[in-house]
Amino acid sequence: MNALKNIKKSVQRDTILMQEGRCNTDLGLFASYFGQVRVSQVTEAWPYYEGQPMLPLLQINLETFPTKPKGFEDIAFLCVFTRRDQYPVDTTNKKHWEIRTYKTLDNLVPLTQPTKPHHLQSFTLHPELKTDFPCWEEGRVDESALEERVEDPDDIFELYQEHFPTLEGIKLGGWPYLVQAEISWDSDSIDNGDIDFLIQIDSTEKGRWCWGYQGIAYLGRCIKTGEWFLTWQCY
Repeated sequence: MNALKNIKKSVQRDTILMQEGRCNTDLGLFASYFGQVRVSQVTEAWPYYEGQPMLPLLQINLETFPTKPKGFEDIAFLCVFTRRDQYPVDTTNKKHWEIRTYKTLDNLVPLTQPTKPHHLQSFTLHPELKTDFPCWEEGRVDESALEERVEDPDDIFELYQEHFPTLEGIKLGGWPYLVQAEISWDSDSIDNGDIDFLIQIDSTEKGRWCWGYQGIAYLGRCIKTGEWFLTWQCY
């Protein structure tokens, strides 16, 4: 049992899971929401793509977190938008989608909302500190370390699923919940090893949003340049 605990400790990561709250609830400008972006810097306007106002996927106030996950040390607040008519392809920030990050809340002001309505259902998001483990596809745990704990080798996967659960939902930090395979970031100039997975945004029936069929979007950030990337997978 101690050996299993040691394996789990070696791969576990802290993550902030954003629990879904009430719909159409106003907790103020700086609360965390799905389906709303309510603030920006005074020099920023609502983002548009090909003449259409982008969808406000979420805004998250990291100052309310019990602790900030690795990679978010310089971020106090963030917002994510996406184009309306088509899911964003594998691109960098501000190409089909946009993430805005802020080091402080001090200079944020109310963001003028577009007049064109959207279909997203807004609800509040509430941070909860959790422990996360890598999916089987990540290959982070040596199968031989688990073999002695099962009689049938085919049971290793079930054992792994039991002891190394990867969290679904909207979360910051931790490990990506993989739908198809290990994440591959689309970048010609930056090595994938220099891009850290930081944000997961699941499809949400409550929020009326899906990435393809029950898919998941992953946002990564280059540890050298700070550049953001987005990719997604679906069933």
